[in-house]
Amino acid sequence: MAQTGKKKNDLRSKSERMRDERRKRLNAQRDKSGAKKPVRPADSTARTLFPVVAVVVVLAIVLWGAVQLGIPQQLFRPMRIGDRTISGAEFSYYYSMTLQGLYLDPSTADGQQRLKQKCTLEGFTDLTWKEYAQQKASEQVRDVYIQVENAKARNLSLATEDIDLIDNYFEQLVQQNGNNAANANAYLEQQFGKGVTMATLRPVFENVLLADRFYEDKLEDLTVSAEDIEAAYGKDKDAYDQVDYRSMFVKTKSETGMTDEEKKAADEAAKKKAEDLLADATDEASFKAAAEAYLEELKKEQEATITPSPSPSASPTPSPSPTASPSPTPTPAPVDASLNADKTQSNLSLLGEDASKWLLDTTRKAGDTIVVKGTLNYADGYHVFYFLERTRQDAPVQTVRHILVTVARATATEEQLAEAEEKAEGFLALVEGKDEDTFAALAKEKSEDTGSKPDGGLIEDFSKNQMVKEFEEWAFAEGRKAGDTGIVQSDYGFHVMYYVGNRPAYTVTIEKNLLSERFEAFLEAEREKADFAIRLNPFGLSWF
Repeated sequence: MAQTGKKKNDLRSKSERMRDERRKRLNAQRDKSGAKKPVRPADSTARTLFPVVAVVVVLAIVLWGAVQLGIPQQLFRPMRIGDRTISGAEFSYYYSMTLQGLYLDPSTADGQQRLKQKCTLEGFTDLTWKEYAQQKASEQVRDVYIQVENAKARNLSLATEDIDLIDNYFEQLVQQNGNNAANANAYLEQQFGKGVTMATLRPVFENVLLADRFYEDKLEDLTVSAEDIEAAYGKDKDAYDQVDYRSMFVKTKSETGMTDEEKKAADEAAKKKAEDLLADATDEASFKAAAEAYLEELKKEQEATITPSPSPSASPTPSPSPTASPSPTPTPAPVDASLNADKTQSNLSLLGEDASKWLLDTTRKAGDTIVVKGTLNYADGYHVFYFLERTRQDAPVQTVRHILVTVARATATEEQLAEAEEKAEGFLALVEGKDEDTFAALAKEKSEDTGSKPDGGLIEDFSKNQMVKEFEEWAFAEGRKAGDTGIVQSDYGFHVMYYVGNRPAYTVTIEKNLLSERFEAFLEAEREKADFAIRLNPFGLSWF
């Protein structure tokens, strides 16, 4: 009993001690007025910074996710055209296309660095490459909307083939991405930027094609007369003439680390070599011979610098089969390496300013020669020229209409070929002796060439080596005259032909240039209207 009482007293004493300790702790948490003190961590700095850091981290995560999803690009619109707000996806498409044209890839470190650098194009040196690309993209958007609004004013709309073209593009895109629409959209975002998906890109494509419809319709209003063409030719013959000449090129030696003295010596050596070559050429035949000898010399020098690779163990050459007839290898036609024919101003500009100027000089006559500094394939050196003649681009280009009956010559059966030919002959019977409009109407209805069918089977202004052999031979046949009809077979099927006519190539070039100038003048007038004013949003653009 004594032990039991002692244990109770011990337990009671322990309990009292615990109550006393708890009471002291509570009293310590009260201020002088007896109110409970607020609980505060020991480090007040940590108490202040912790929620701030947490908020910053959360915001950073949210912002990163938003950028990845392209939300800022869509939320903060980059530009307006008049009162139209342009979406981020639409601007991204034109911006990415502009960058591709500049060979700029913003996904690479080099591309990112170049975007920050100053533009080197004349008239834009106050902009960075990024600012230049954004400006050009915004101008493309504006010009498309100018044409779209004018198309609507003319009640123009997309044709069935336009819608089919867009549908086929997206269908092929999905197929190429594992028949998965999500993968296709991911591909578009990778190519054109955040927010660019099949859904956001469709209206962009529709606008582009509707703009094309207006362009074609507008060109019909812009007539170019024969007088206009001759006046344009007389004003700038250099742009429409072509020259024939022979040439050699002596490349100036160039190696990394060359001093200025070594570069000067190399330049003088190249010039001396060119002058020596010209000294051996007194007429066209000797110039050609000198050029061939020089090319052979260059070939031997090149071969001498190439270390031959060890040959593998030789295998015995199989004996020809006694029953096999050897197939002779055709001998290629000799190449006249020094001859340059039908070269235009655009071709000559690649040779250097002095070379181009000399070749296009109107006082130039056959047999004139010169050594002139220039470039070839982006290498510096000296040209040796022997002038032959300057002519206008008078070679004819042809225009025809055709109705195609499709049948694959290589794989079709005799029965299929006969059926297709009979069908073509039936079409020919309907148009023989009829006018061009009758043929065009039938082509619009019956032709299986989707490219020319909407235009009544029209194939305009093609020169030699642009069409399949049989088609070309029929069009360029001697004595061919307007209204001629016939049937030719190609690998694509049977073509019912209608000959429209021909004209000199230079007139086509001039006509296209004049039409382009007049359409540009129309656009320039439209750009001045407030309805098509460009208003850029710098903050919105900063996300691109």
